[in-house]
Amino acid sequence: DGVVITAEEYICNQEDGEGILLSVANNTDKSIDVSLGTVFVNDYLIDSRFTEDVAAGETEYIKMIMDEYDLEQASIEAIGQIESNFVIYDTETCDEKLESDLIKIKTSAYAEMDNEPMSDGVELYNEHGVRIVGMSVNEEGAFGTDLVLCMENSTKKDMILHVREVSANGIESDGVFIGYAPAGKKSLNTYCFSTTDMEKNGIDKIEEIEMKFSIE
Repeated sequence: DGVVITAEEYICNQEDGEGILLSVANNTDKSIDVSLGTVFVNDYLIDSRFTEDVAAGETEYIKMIMDEYDLEQASIEAIGQIESNFVIYDTETCDEKLESDLIKIKTSAYAEMDNEPMSDGVELYNEHGVRIVGMSVNEEGAFGTDLVLCMENSTKKDMILHVREVSANGIESDGVFIGYAPAGKKSLNTYCFSTTDMEKNGIDKIEEIEMKFSIE
């Protein structure tokens, strides 16, 4: 519909990180806003966001940068494939004009891309095509101590993960958690034990975690 998005080059430097330089050509007679939708790197759901205004008849260059922390947690050392979709809005009305299908971009590292199940961490659940791995505990999270869970969904259905009856060192936690993994994909999800909650319960350091999973 008059909008052309092109992957121009692969970015990998200390200033920007890793990602793709995109050109967005707006060949229509109206200004548009282009937003990044869902992004997968090597089949992992990865955080990457932008919203860019492109005037009528103009071309803008946009850097689609992958979240460095997410790449590290997923043990992605070489990006072989990036999948993403784009959402286009009318700048004046904010009405959605178009949402693209998922677009695949393969890099020169595609042949070496690791598609094996996550080998790091501790396997917590593995049934009915869904596998959950406890990846790490980060005591320096933004709001407290973070537990990172990797969810691998090998089914043909999108899955939502709920964590219930959570306790730390035998004391019930008040945190809320909802994870999500699309069909055939993997995701990294974080459960936060808030500093306020830990201080209230007299917990200086988490030694033991218990929880139940509900998957739908």
